[in-house]
Amino acid sequence: MITGDLISGRNDPLDACIRQLARVKSDAGLFGCMGNHERYARCEDYTERQSARNGIQFLRNQARPLRFGNATLNLAGTDFAIVTQSKVLSRRARRS
Repeated sequence: MITGDLISGRNDPLDACIRQLARVKSDAGLFGCMGNHERYARCEDYTERQSARNGIQFLRNQARPLRFGNATLNLAGTDFAIVTQSKVLSRRARRS
């Protein structure tokens, strides 16, 4: 899971950051979630699209079950969230 705050501000090199993060190797795939800096820079949608092009799936208020042998890990990601959003996501993750 790649956590948010890929940038500090609007003029930071987001594309270069995404390319570097895409070099990470994982059997389960690369997943990320947004931080408050992406929100304040108003680049959440751009970050999601560019990351997807580079093999990183951002979980935006979503959960994905990952299977490892007989075990399942519910991986949940949320954008920079207010309390009510976090509660909804927690309920969704428990149902998966």
